[in-house]
Amino acid sequence: MHSSAMSQLVLPWKVAVVIVDKSNVKQLFPSIIHAINSASFVAIDLELSGLGNRKDLGAASLDDRYKVLSHVAATRAIIALGISCFHRLQVYDNEDGDAEYTTVMTQTFNMMTLCDEAYTVDPESLQFLVHHGFNFNRQYSSGISFRRGNDKTGDENPKIGNYLRRLLLELIKSKKPIIVHNGLADLVFLYQNLYLELPLKLDTFVADLSEMFEGGIYDTKYIARVKGDESSTYLQYVFRKLQRENVQNRSNNDRHIITKQCDYPKILHESIDLVDCSVFPFDSETNLSRPVNVCQPFATRGYCPSGIECNKSHNIDDVLFMEEQALTNKRSKKRKIENDNGEATEKAKSETCNQVNRKLLLHRSGIHRAGFDAYMTGFIFAYYSFKHSNQDKELTESVSKILGLRDCRNRIHLNRKTMPLQIVKSQFAKSSNLHKKKLKEI
Repeated sequence: MHSSAMSQLVLPWKVAVVIVDKSNVKQLFPSIIHAINSASFVAIDLELSGLGNRKDLGAASLDDRYKVLSHVAATRAIIALGISCFHRLQVYDNEDGDAEYTTVMTQTFNMMTLCDEAYTVDPESLQFLVHHGFNFNRQYSSGISFRRGNDKTGDENPKIGNYLRRLLLELIKSKKPIIVHNGLADLVFLYQNLYLELPLKLDTFVADLSEMFEGGIYDTKYIARVKGDESSTYLQYVFRKLQRENVQNRSNNDRHIITKQCDYPKILHESIDLVDCSVFPFDSETNLSRPVNVCQPFATRGYCPSGIECNKSHNIDDVLFMEEQALTNKRSKKRKIENDNGEATEKAKSETCNQVNRKLLLHRSGIHRAGFDAYMTGFIFAYYSFKHSNQDKELTESVSKILGLRDCRNRIHLNRKTMPLQIVKSQFAKSSNLHKKKLKEI
């Protein structure tokens, strides 16, 4: 491969995640609100103290599933809130007038939170978070306090604090599209922890959500399944795979996106966690022969039942490399059969692209933070939305048309279900009275 082609594939990729806790939330809060109001869409992710019995969360009846989730959200708590704001800057066209690439500015915040009331913690969830470097010392010593359930006296008073509840209200007021990944639990927790006591019925909850987020809710797990037809749809897998595809498209002058970071003042540098998720060429001489023993449950679902005791690889780079090798072997066999039959071989350009695919590997794995997870969610959405937008003129129209994902709006992925949960107010279901009152006050 020519050095110029190789250099096109080298893409340093560092994400600046601003860590927000009670020591700096007052200073940063106006910037967070400005980022939300300036965004084209906002991605969110939560870290939770637990989800209870996962088998109960997969009940066949959606009403039963909602009852379980409601109980979990009332007894557990949010321990970190990730927000990533994506602002579309400009779309660049090629000579034919087609959209070639778009640039987006991103701002990502990881808010450490601490519930004022007693709450349940699940050991399995805490072990998982500790294994991925979650700082519980910082959470308990510096977490931003909040109160669950219905509003208490002073919750709407700016002088009191209550930054998290105010943040959710600002998010609702902004009317921006909200992006989640497998987001039903996140939406239930947001409502119970930072908005109101959950309604008793699922239909009422859905009706409230449809009015709260007028810009629509988009679930990237659902989008990856119906638009990407991915074999696996857990967050890190989809993000890494689309990173590879995006770099490949960039090197081939195909449609791609470029993300940019804000320049933060030096005073904030101590509060910024730079997450390195660079894409770089794979060194075949040193790595092609290395043994890769990938954990199959992790490769398929992003979850290993053995947890930290499993001695197989839980590295997403290894999963992608294994898949790439299988695809390369399949192509090699096909070419051999074609050559043996005297049929035409692939064109030189295709050979070059295959070589690029074989040599591409993502650099880092094992990152798990609410802020970075929100960024990954937002990137997935940005990539799919630009990939599926049809005309340049759509980019000046309403948000739902910009995205090219209108058929995915307000559809939330449901585990073990083929059909999503539709966030649409039914003619047979009314919004809750407390929600109606609160929405009027907003």
